[in-house]
Amino acid sequence: MPVSLLAPLAAACIAPAQAGIWEESPGADLACEIAAQRSDTTIGLTAQNGIRWNVGDRVDFLGNVSFCLGNNRLDVQNASLLQDSNRVEFGGEVVYSGDSVRVRATDALLDLNQDRLRFGSAEYALRDSLARGSAEEIVLDAQQDRVRMEEVSYTSCLPGRNHWELRAGSIEVEQESGFGRARRIRLELLDVPILYLPSLSFSARGARKSGFLVPEIGSSSRRGLELDAPWYWNIAPNMDATFTPRYLSRLGFFAGAEYRYVTRNSSGRIELGYLPQDKLRNRSRYDVNLEMQTTLSDRWSLLADGRWVSDDLYIEDIGRGFWEQAQTHLRRELAATYSGERMDVVFRVTGHQVVHPDVERLFRPHVRLPEIRLHGWWPELLPRVDGRLWMETGWFEHSQRTSGGRVHFEPELSARYRAGPVEVNPSLSLMVTGYHVKEPFRNDADNYYRVLPIATVDARTGLWRRFGSQALDVTLRPRAMLSIIPTVNQDYLPVFDTIIPDFNYVQLFRPNRYLGFDRVGDSVHLSAGVQGVLQRGS
Repeated sequence: MPVSLLAPLAAACIAPAQAGIWEESPGADLACEIAAQRSDTTIGLTAQNGIRWNVGDRVDFLGNVSFCLGNNRLDVQNASLLQDSNRVEFGGEVVYSGDSVRVRATDALLDLNQDRLRFGSAEYALRDSLARGSAEEIVLDAQQDRVRMEEVSYTSCLPGRNHWELRAGSIEVEQESGFGRARRIRLELLDVPILYLPSLSFSARGARKSGFLVPEIGSSSRRGLELDAPWYWNIAPNMDATFTPRYLSRLGFFAGAEYRYVTRNSSGRIELGYLPQDKLRNRSRYDVNLEMQTTLSDRWSLLADGRWVSDDLYIEDIGRGFWEQAQTHLRRELAATYSGERMDVVFRVTGHQVVHPDVERLFRPHVRLPEIRLHGWWPELLPRVDGRLWMETGWFEHSQRTSGGRVHFEPELSARYRAGPVEVNPSLSLMVTGYHVKEPFRNDADNYYRVLPIATVDARTGLWRRFGSQALDVTLRPRAMLSIIPTVNQDYLPVFDTIIPDFNYVQLFRPNRYLGFDRVGDSVHLSAGVQGVLQRGS
């Protein structure tokens, strides 16, 4: 229960006594809406068996008592207001339900003098997640605007299967700042303690706070023992930095830093790494990673993305994680983009750095020196017919392979027809590609071109049905596509950037099995597939 609810809760307990409602009314429902004395909020009070005044200034709320405030609800079996001590005792099981948490306690006590609500032997569960836990005591203190918990446990395992559990001797959270501190923390795995921390500061609202982050310890055959101690700096609401001293027993001390920022028109990240003297390679090594995006206007934007490392073995020696160490090339890109109502234009320069010693220079990718891409679309160019246009021009440079320029032009017309739940989309496009090719160690150049028409018919539909009393919705989306691409000799054309991608469901419905413009797969084929979605109905 939020600390801010204590004032209206206290007002709801006091108001019936102030209003003179003393008589016993067994068997009758009593529902009141009472304005809180210290808040503009109103709270609903329901006592199934009524409200009774006793000798000694004691007021009893009888039978399934409920306090409701918005989406927050407190249910108890009985409640008693002790006017001489200005306290409210809640008898029997106490259940609090809020937007984000549900608490069940064996007893509760509200001290109106100190604006303090105490839950005893409480269990809690966070909504929309499996997180749950317990506490010997939960105290909500409105005067000091804080929440205090004693002997707390936390886990996300299923009930009865606590494979791991986080325990703390005490936790205090300051409501105004949103920051808290846990003391005597230990992490248990299968009831065996594996980590202990005397104290830990954290943010209860996900807010950022400067300080040390959780250290990381690891080991590898190449780097030996690894120890990271990251320190986070919350510079401003729109920028932060993380400094990570890293000890690698076989390589030496590594210094890492990351800076992030967000402004109205731009965002970016700069990551730096430096190893002063590598014990393994006997040299200094570095890493620079840059990502920046800037919006110049409603139409124009800039992008800079690239990574530089000191040598080909840097990723293999110092890189972290399987996917990073599996890289053979680091991509660098500088681009300007224009986004219009009917047309997008991209001006781009790209390059690569090879970071694997086994990749021979002959098989390294081309460097793209300026590249221009245009994509235009015109809905309803003709009745039920849409128009599209793809254009690209660029120069591909390589020291030991074919270099040259490529111009690609591809207009397309596609129609839309619908008959009930079935949609059919025929399309016709014309691929025109020209090359200005220069072989290595030759001064002359050759010109080539290729013209290919492509026809497709794409049909799809959607089927939906609800099953069983659990309102289980099943949706099926069958799809079939016929593609026709004529056979044309392409052996004389260079291959600059075209690949055969891994097969997946999206690739199944692409007319061209190649990705890129240098090769087009000649075929007449029919593709068919179905997607299914299973979800609980509303």
